[in-house]
Amino acid sequence: MGFNISQRRRDSEHLANVTHALACGIGSATVERPFSLGSRNVRRGETLTRDELLKIPSANLRALAANHFINLKLDPAAYRDRKS
Repeated sequence: MGFNISQRRRDSEHLANVTHALACGIGSATVERPFSLGSRNVRRGETLTRDELLKIPSANLRALAANHFINLKLDPAAYRDRKS
C-alpha cells in the first residue's frame, strides 16, 4: 500500500520540522501514541521534558516524530538565541 502525493509531501514537511527542532533546540514533546522509553511505558497525552528527549538517540527521536508517536515543540529561548 503506497502513499499518495499529499501524504508524501506532508511527511516530508514533518521531517523537515523534526530536523529543524533537533537543530534549533527541543523544548518538549507531547506523546501522541503510546510507546516504551527504556523500562517506562509512556502514555498518550504525557509531556516529555527536554532532558528526557535529549537522552533519546537522535535517530530514534527522529523516527518517533516522523511516525507521529510524539509532537515536538521548540524551545522559544533557543529559537530567539539562534535568530539573533
